[in-house]
Amino acid sequence: MSVTLPPLVPILSVTRLHRISCAAVLALVVGCSEKTPHAAATLTEVSDRSTVCMVNNTSMHAPQIPVTYEGRTYFGCCQMCVGRLQSDATARTAIDPQSGATVDKSAAVIAEHDDGTVEYFSSYENLGAYIEQHRR
Repeated sequence: MSVTLPPLVPILSVTRLHRISCAAVLALVVGCSEKTPHAAATLTEVSDRSTVCMVNNTSMHAPQIPVTYEGRTYFGCCQMCVGRLQSDATARTAIDPQSGATVDKSAAVIAEHDDGTVEYFSSYENLGAYIEQHRR
């Protein structure tokens, strides 16, 4: 006695496959354009702010190029970043993810995710509250 089983994967028409492919590409493009939230539990304080490129918002784990602007010191990884820090005020500030307040990167408490990206906080209290709130 012979038993015929249905196929595990249904056969898709070319049109349906094209629609699925376009939807997948759109999801990737839209998904990549938005910042993906990190798990706050992976945050660790950056003890040496000179190792952070404050334009790329990434810990480089090595000293970066210091940039002094209006008496405050920022750090960039290359001449392009140095130029941005000197000319673009938005490169020198960040949003504290706990309070939503604008923070000057030169004075912020900086914390690093496992992937090297950093967050800027206006205080140690905000960093602690952010970690605690996102552990739940």
